[in-house]
Formats: sequence, structure tokens, C-alpha cells
Amino acid sequence: MKNFIIIIFFLLISFQVSGQQATSNGGGDVDDPLLWSTPATWEPEGSPNEPDVDNDGNVIENVAIYGFVLKSGNLQLGNRTNDVNLTIEENSILRINGDYDQPNRTDNVITVKTGGLLIIDGALLTGNRYSDLTINNFGTIVVTEYYDDPSPFYENEIINNEGATLYIIGDEEDLPEGVDTQPDPDVGDGNGGIDPEKLDDFIEELIGIALPITLHSFTYEIKSKAVQLNWVTAMELNFDHFTIERSADAVNFDAIGTHSSKVEGNSDTQTAYDFTDIDPLVGQSYYRLKATDIDGTVEYHEELEVWYEDLEKPVVLFPNPVPVSSEVINLIFSAFAEGQVEILDAYGRIVFTKNFETDELKSHSDGFHFRVATNKTELKRGMYTAKTFQNGGRQQIIRFIVR
Repeated sequence: MKNFIIIIFFLLISFQVSGQQATSNGGGDVDDPLLWSTPATWEPEGSPNEPDVDNDGNVIENVAIYGFVLKSGNLQLGNRTNDVNLTIEENSILRINGDYDQPNRTDNVITVKTGGLLIIDGALLTGNRYSDLTINNFGTIVVTEYYDDPSPFYENEIINNEGATLYIIGDEEDLPEGVDTQPDPDVGDGNGGIDPEKLDDFIEELIGIALPITLHSFTYEIKSKAVQLNWVTAMELNFDHFTIERSADAVNFDAIGTHSSKVEGNSDTQTAYDFTDIDPLVGQSYYRLKATDIDGTVEYHEELEVWYEDLEKPVVLFPNPVPVSSEVINLIFSAFAEGQVEILDAYGRIVFTKNFETDELKSHSDGFHFRVATNKTELKRGMYTAKTFQNGGRQQIIRFIVR
């Protein structure tokens, strides 16, 4: 009997599945959207098959929409053992020709990022049993029929962040308290119903606004004494140019260059760009892309955090040799960043350690000075090693003598 139970246990283990993300490949437009049901739409190919697994049997816990994806029929993600996070990325669109129907016993999250658009040509159904739905909206959501929350005992939540818009063209009675919606657009047929052509015109107008570009990736490389920025668009529509901006504090940005669109007209294929900052800031800095359409509409994309240091300029320690009576050792860093200093004796024992913040660095013409107070350490005569490390940078080693 014991052996039988062990066999069953291992069989159960073998059928466990791991969580994965399904990501649409970008591209698609009003006339030729990516189809949810097409395997090539997704990476890994073939996922997600409803309700929750891909072709390899892996549980899909996150679904990310890049580009314009069309779902024909109702969309139902997850089951009682698997919650799903659905994210519509910047300037991307998911259009559901049917209801969003949340299964019972699931706690799903829908996030619509800035410039993203979620269109539900039907009802938004939140599930009626042990289900919580959180909608985190930074973009635009349109529900053409109604919002339905059949069970008031569970915590469904819609968060409209700054700049977000929400249209519920049908019945709003079940909306969570305090949720603001936009006035209904002029899509009526004059008899209390909805005119399908007017509704299509309204949605196509929103789609035209939402899809100037879709940014697929934004990365960087350190090349010699420069920072090369690389980015790829998955789609461009009526797009004119990028402005590359840089900041030392992720708050105040300055323009350092521009790059015109490589696309003539519109494109639903990937387009690669690069820009080289030949005079980068030393230490931590931030880059972002400002996208400008042909009509002058501007949109900012997420910042890219970069660490740069001049590898040809090592940390300097002075004086060296250090007088045995000295109470201070000075270090000169090329980067303005927090870090750590360790001092080891000739036997490799740590005799001093100090973490420092940026406000302890003093700017001089030859770099950023840091004073190491060693008076309490009482360094004796001999050979020592100083190890320095700054966040995001490499460790450096300086040997010095105390005499």
C-alpha cells in the first residue's frame, strides 16, 4: 500500500506545470490585426490556449499584448487553480469581439498601460463565485454593453490612474463605488439603442489615437567611452521622429539627440534604431524616448536606467605611502554613486569597512573625493589592500603601504 501511495505521489508531481508568460509578437492594424487564435501570434508559439495552458502544458500566469490583437468570441482566462494577469502594453490594443468573462474562483488582474486600449465588444463579467477582479487602468477601456458584478461579497476594483479613461456604454449600476466613467459617446440610433456604424467609427477613432508606435524593446550597450542605445518598434502609424532624452536623477531630462522614423508611411513589422551618446554621464543616468507623430502629438516611453564609468580611470588613493600617524585616507572616484570601502591587512583580514552615500562625496576637478577616517582603526606599519565598489560598477583594488 505504501509503495502504491508513493507511485501516485510521483505521478502527481510529474503532472505539475510551471507558470509562463505568453507574449504577442507585435504588429497588426485595424485592417489586419493579429488573431488571438493564431499560434504564430504568440511567443512561445501556440499559447495561450484557453483557459490557461499552452501547447506544452505550461500554466500561463501572464499574458502580455504588444501590437493589435483581436479575440473573436468571449475571452476567459484562468480557472480555480490558476489566476492570470493580462497586460495591454504601451500603445497596444486588445479588442474582444465578445465578453470578458472571468471564471469563478479566480483572482485576475487586468492592466492597461499608458496609451494602451482595451475594447470589449460585449459585457465585462467579473465572475460570480469566489472571484476578485482588479483593473489597473493607465490607458483607455471601452465596454460596449455593461459591467456585471453579480456577487457584491467579493472585492472587484477598477483603478483609473491619472490620464486614464473608461467608457461603459451600457449599464453601469454594478460599478464599484467611486469609479469615474466618461460620458457616453454619440453612438445612439435615436431609438434608445446603439448604431453599429457610429460605434465602429468611435472605436476606430480611438484606435487611431492609440497606435502611433508600439515599442518592442529599449536596451543599451557600453562601447569604449560611449553609451549606445538600441530600440525596436513593433509598429509605427503616422509617426515622425524620436527625441532621445537623458537625466541624472530620473526627474529632469534634457534632449541629447533626435532620430527620424525609418518607416515610409505605416509599418506593422519590427524596425530597429540606435543612437550613441558619445559624452555620457559618469555613474547612474537615465534615458527615455520621446515619440512625436506627424501631427505633433507627443508621447513619452519608460526610462532606461544606465550605469557608466570610465574604465580607463581607476580609483586613486592618496597619500600613498600613508603615514602611520595619519587619521585620514583619501579616495578619488570617477563616478558619483554610493558604495563601499574595505581595507584588508597583509593576511587578508578585514580591518576596516565603510558604506558611503553620495552626499559624502565631494566634487573636484579630478573626480569625486571621499575621506576615509581611519583614526579608530589604528593602522600599523605594513602592506594593505583597499577594495572599493560602487553600485552598478565594478570592484577595484588598490594596494598601499602604511609606514
